[in-house]
Amino acid sequence: MQSTLLSRNSLIGQMIHSEKHSPPPSEIKVNAPLMAVRALAVGSLLSISATSLLVSSIFYASDAHSVEDLISKWRKWAPAALHRIEKTLGIKNDRSEVREYERETRGMSEDEEWDYVTKKYEGELRWEEDDSGSNEKV
Repeated sequence: MQSTLLSRNSLIGQMIHSEKHSPPPSEIKVNAPLMAVRALAVGSLLSISATSLLVSSIFYASDAHSVEDLISKWRKWAPAALHRIEKTLGIKNDRSEVREYERETRGMSEDEEWDYVTKKYEGELRWEEDDSGSNEKV
């Protein structure tokens, strides 16, 4: 009993003694570059982990097994969801051009769709650079 009391008192004495001789906060040395590298590493790991978790949950919720599968499912789901949201909010929008585009590009691959857009809107906007370096619509 006596020895445990002495050991406790000696531990408390050591703690008090170390607190008396600790350097003031202004004298604490910090390796700023090392701290910055550690903060960058931790932040990068957290952001990559959060993004991976988000993408994984989207794949799981969509029941997709590949990126192509996910894109095809979302190309069908997104327009329908947009129409539902607009109807719920009471937004009236003439989407005849959008429907025409959806109808004409249905079943196309991404490369075919890019070719279609390029051909359709090729001459609509032409930009020329003047002498001052600014771009103006012709």
